[in-house]
Amino acid sequence: ELIEKLLSDSAVLVNDSGLAFYMQKTEVVQELYTAVTKDNPSSFGGKKLPVDSVSWYDAVKFCNKVSEIQGRTPCYSVNGETDTDKWNNYSPSDVIWNKEADGWRLPTEEEWFVAADDLHKYSGSDNIDEVAWHEGNSGEKTHDVGTKKPNAKGLYDMTGNVREWCWDESSKSSSCRVCRGSAYCKTSSYYSNAEYPYERKSYFGFRMVHAISPQETETVKQMREQAFQKNKELAAKLLSADSGAVIAGTDSVFWIQKTEVTQELYKAVWGENPSGFTGAKRPVENVDWYDACKCCNKLSEIMGLTPCYSVDGSTDTDTWEIYSETYVEWNEKANGFRLPTEAEWEMAARGGVAGGWDYKYAGSDNLNNVAWCRSNSDNKTHEVGKKKPNALGLYDMSGNVWEWCDFWYDYPSSFNANYRGGSYDNSSAYCAVSNRKIGSPSNTNCDLGPRGFRVARNAR
Repeated sequence: ELIEKLLSDSAVLVNDSGLAFYMQKTEVVQELYTAVTKDNPSSFGGKKLPVDSVSWYDAVKFCNKVSEIQGRTPCYSVNGETDTDKWNNYSPSDVIWNKEADGWRLPTEEEWFVAADDLHKYSGSDNIDEVAWHEGNSGEKTHDVGTKKPNAKGLYDMTGNVREWCWDESSKSSSCRVCRGSAYCKTSSYYSNAEYPYERKSYFGFRMVHAISPQETETVKQMREQAFQKNKELAAKLLSADSGAVIAGTDSVFWIQKTEVTQELYKAVWGENPSGFTGAKRPVENVDWYDACKCCNKLSEIMGLTPCYSVDGSTDTDTWEIYSETYVEWNEKANGFRLPTEAEWEMAARGGVAGGWDYKYAGSDNLNNVAWCRSNSDNKTHEVGKKKPNALGLYDMSGNVWEWCDFWYDYPSSFNANYRGGSYDNSSAYCAVSNRKIGSPSNTNCDLGPRGFRVARNAR
């Protein structure tokens, strides 16, 4: 009865980025862990404190035990056996996840990240003290769960208190598992670390997830349709007629976005946020050229426009198989969103026909007036549109993040794409409108700084 009480209304539905699952609002507390296992390994004692000092193995076993108590089908097995009391001499690779089971389990790293609300530096806020117990406010100990502000999904302590085990094998080492979320003795945002599955540290805990029921599938579908409409409205708002400038070039008339694509827009369109410096109004970064093309097509579909890009004749980006040298074809007659050509980008950066051709940077000869660069950025990106625009009202065409352009550089002898404008981490020479760089379309970053983009489309 105690276990049922503690698990009643303890999870919220996470329906985002194509994923749908239930996740516990809080980390597993000591009261629940003790009720299930008759043991409490924690370094800090308290019923409502998160259980700590648990290994990945402990967490997996606990999930199965809780599932059995609730009459759910356990998710994990070793040699076909779900009874954890019968597991002996096994390694993480011996633990098999039955993805059809309705039992409790550890979240995948992708699920954890989606649930964490990645438009903020910390889970739920850019102010760590609002949402997390960390080394600056914890007094070097864990605290009762749910006493800080939750994130937008209603989840508590996704940053701080204890790090949380995930199901995944770490990409850093096949012998390790992923731990996310920082802890009471750390200060970080969406910290991801590789940890040995047998380790029991005072800042290791976990929270559980379980699958939606078949009866909820239609509800989730309706929610996604509603989210699609919401994202369409957001995209329409962020890309309204006055959110860009129309420029008459030598060979074309085109519209170009006033700002770099923000994380808010990218996540609404693509369902994820790869940025290292998080913030809804900051430019999306760590985007490769292929991802930028995909986003343009998705945005075109949302807005009812004809997508510009195709791979092997398909404009459906879900069907694209992308490798480091995959050729993407541009339908120049399509009215959808696309990347600006390098010539269009430079004309826009210089102010178009309206003037500004003699400026060294986009809108000024004084870099600090128009750009976030090495001398003023504090080594991070900043919200778009905070510096002086150029003559066409375009912002950040010098600095903040590098911007991918269309089209291939020296194709077919090489598979490289152009990027322009410099970044927050660059000196003045790189931020000049005349400066041009090329790189692999599959690279998201380089020693010169991260890459983002702004969208353009044909104006006639």
